Amino acid sequence: MSINIIHLNKFLKLMYLPEKKLISELRKDIRTEIHKQSGQKSGGGDFYQPIWHDIKQHVLGKTDLSEATKRRIEANEKRRNLYPRLEEGFLKLWKRGDNQKVDIIDRTPKGRYVTPQGHLTIKVENVMAVSIDGNERLGYPYWFSDPALSEESARVGLWIMEQALKNENENHMRIFDIIRSEYYSLQNTPLNGDEEQILLSNFQKITNLREKLILEYPAHYSQEGEYKNTA
Repeated sequence: MSINIIHLNKFLKLMYLPEKKLISELRKDIRTEIHKQSGQKSGGGDFYQPIWHDIKQHVLGKTDLSEATKRRIEANEKRRNLYPRLEEGFLKLWKRGDNQKVDIIDRTPKGRYVTPQGHLTIKVENVMAVSIDGNERLGYPYWFSDPALSEESARVGLWIMEQALKNENENHMRIFDIIRSEYYSLQNTPLNGDEEQILLSNFQKITNLREKLILEYPAHYSQEGEYKNTA
């Protein structure tokens, strides 16, 4: 099931969604899996990569994020509601001083955290590595309007980044809650030591709910929750 291999930001979203919205997201995930297994296109594509590219170019001073956002919306009207919020949120978050020297670091940090039982793999990718006046920062984007990152979810996210990016300095790591113009680091959100327990407990809750929802799709899944190969 696709919920077992998931990006960090999506996992943080699912962990703290109210149950009604979580059910809706899990049903969407199940339908996506059915489409993939049957060879159908699930549609959509990556909605966030284009604006993340523009944000990186803005950080380097190579483009104006507001102008880039306008062009993205002109090319795809489906972005007209979300992209301006991400643009505004990031511009409030990113306040570059006039004399700061900013460079994108020539590497792409990425890694995976796998739970002890191997049932869940969380991918940490799309990290923006920058040097600001010689100080390295590793920024990871959280895109979603709902739910907002909390102190707890940020702690869990930072802990996962630590586990996935073993060769990186954890003190350089940041999670950006872009729409709300907030960022979290170990300096302002220190770990408590219970992060893995919180992660595993929430994953079990999500898994149990998903297994119940699978019963709504008897043509595709057995009673044990195994996908039926009807090809």
